[in-house]
Amino acid sequence: ALLLSYVNKYWYQIMRMNIQSRTSFDSTDCHPLVMTDHRIMFVTHKCREIRSLSVKQCLQITDFGVSYAFRMLRSKLIEFDCSGSDLISDKSLLILGFCCPWLQTLRVAACPKITNMGVECVLSRCFGITELNVANT
Repeated sequence: ALLLSYVNKYWYQIMRMNIQSRTSFDSTDCHPLVMTDHRIMFVTHKCREIRSLSVKQCLQITDFGVSYAFRMLRSKLIEFDCSGSDLISDKSLLILGFCCPWLQTLRVAACPKITNMGVECVLSRCFGITELNVANT
C-alpha cells in the first residue's frame, strides 16, 4: 500500500504538468515504477508535439507502449532513448523506422532484446541519424 501511494504521488505530478504544450518527455523526471505502457500512451495521446521521448530505464514499458507512442508522434519525433529498458525489442525499432523517418538520435544502450537487425531497420529508414548509442546491446 505504501509503494502504491508513492507511485501515485509521482503519477499525480505528471498529470499536473502542462503536457499538452511539451516538446519533450523524459521519464527520469518521475520514478521508474510510475511509467507503464498505459501511462506513456496517455502522455503521447495528450501531447502529440513531443519531439524528444525518453523512457530510459523504465522497466515496465514494453513494445506495446512505445509502438503506440511512435504512431501518435509520427514524423514529429526526432529523438528516442530507451537505454536500460529490458522489455523493448526489435519490434519497437521496426515500427520506429516506419513511423518516425525524421529521427536524428537513437539511444538503445543496455537493451538486451535489441539486436543489430533492429538497429539496421531504423538506420535503413531514418537517414538523418546523427547520434546512435548501442553500447552493451
